[in-house]
Amino acid sequence: MSLGQDSGVVPAGTTAIVDVTFDAAGLSGGDYDGSIVVSSNDPDELEVRSAAHLHVTGAADIAVSDSASDFGEVYIGTTRRDTLVVSNCGAGTLVVQGVTLTGAGFSAPAGGFSLGQGENRILLVSYQPTTVGASVGTLTIASDDPDEGQLRIPLRGSGVFPPDLSVAPDSLSADLFTGQNAS
Repeated sequence: MSLGQDSGVVPAGTTAIVDVTFDAAGLSGGDYDGSIVVSSNDPDELEVRSAAHLHVTGAADIAVSDSASDFGEVYIGTTRRDTLVVSNCGAGTLVVQGVTLTGAGFSAPAGGFSLGQGENRILLVSYQPTTVGASVGTLTIASDDPDEGQLRIPLRGSGVFPPDLSVAPDSLSADLFTGQNAS
């Protein structure tokens, strides 16, 4: 709480208006009480107190460790995982209603969860390509964050054939005298 002015002169028979500003920045949800004390040279009332009350509704603020996830080249039939950290940087409980994905080959747990102030949770995202070529998708986290209710994270990956080693011929044989070599 702050006052527009902290001292001044009020001529007899007049009034003065003092602006009072409440600032909830950095405060957790809850009730905050205080007093505004006006001291004067009035002999009958040297000090006048006025109660001040602030009610703060805590607001969640979602943050994710990465703004995008690129899985690179992944062999068809194998899985590569990426870890995203979902955090609550706000002053209230963050409620994540669910996680949805678009794009072939991408997966993540779909359930919801809650995070208290300052808490975080690991979200494991997987990419398992079934065809050769680039894949793009979006991971969407739906929450009660007042300004980022739908947080979208782009996903990329590329399915490639795994290497296929073969040796020909199946076996080699040679008859040599001591000191000879053969190719």
